[in-house]
Amino acid sequence: MQRLQGLSRRRVEDQRNICTGQGSRVGGWRSVVGGWGLEVGGRRSKVVGWRLVVGGRWLEVGGWGLEVGGWRSVVGGWWLVVGGWWLEVGGWRLVVGGWRLVVGGWRLVVGGRWLEVGGWRSVVGGWWLEIGGWRLVVGGWWSEVKGWWLEVSGWRLVVGGWWLEVGGWRSVVGGWGLEVGGWRSVVGGWWSEVKGQRLVVGGWWSEVKGWWSEVGGWWLVVVGWWL
Repeated sequence: MQRLQGLSRRRVEDQRNICTGQGSRVGGWRSVVGGWGLEVGGRRSKVVGWRLVVGGRWLEVGGWGLEVGGWRSVVGGWWLVVGGWWLEVGGWRLVVGGWRLVVGGWRLVVGGRWLEVGGWRSVVGGWWLEIGGWRLVVGGWWSEVKGWWLEVSGWRLVVGGWWLEVGGWRSVVGGWGLEVGGWRSVVGGWWSEVKGQRLVVGGWWSEVKGWWSEVGGWWLVVVGWWL
C-alpha cells in the first residue's frame, strides 16, 4: 500500500480529524475519498485499494482486503477469511476448517498439516511430501537450510525472509509474517496479530482489542474512533 502521506493524526475529544482537507463526517463519523478512509457507524472504510470497515470489520478494494464478520478477504490474489479461517486467491492460500491451502505452487493444509502444489511440498496426516526434486518425509521431521525452512515437531520454520511455524503457527522473518497463538505478525512494514488483533510496525497497521492502529504515517483507531 502506498503511504498515506499528508495524513496527520490529531485527537479532538470524542472525535478524530484528518487534517488534509479530504475528510468528511458521516453520522458523526468520517469518510475520506481518494484512497484514504471512511468510517461508518464508528467503524472504518478505505476506498480505492484501501479498506472499508462495516460493523467493526473492514473491506479493501483493489487487491487488498475485506473483513466480513470480523474476518478478512482480499480480492486480487491476496486472501479471504470466512468463519475465522482464510483463503488466498492468486497463488496464495486458502484455509478450510482452520487449516490452509495455497493454489499456484504453494501449500494446502489437510487435517492440520499442508500440501504444496507445483513442485513444492505437501503434508498429509501431519507429515509431508515434496514434489519437484525436493523431499518426502514419512514418520519424521525435516529442516531446509539456505533461506528455506525447518519443521520442528511437525511444524515449520523459515530462516532467510521466509517463515516459521511454532506450535502449528507461523512466523516470517524478513518483512513477511509471524503467527503467535494462532495469530500473525509481520516485522518490517507488514503486520502482526496478537490474540486475534493486529499490529503493523513499519508504516502499516495494528489492531488492539478489536480496533486498530497504523504506525508510520498511516492511522490508528482506539475504541471505535481513529486518528
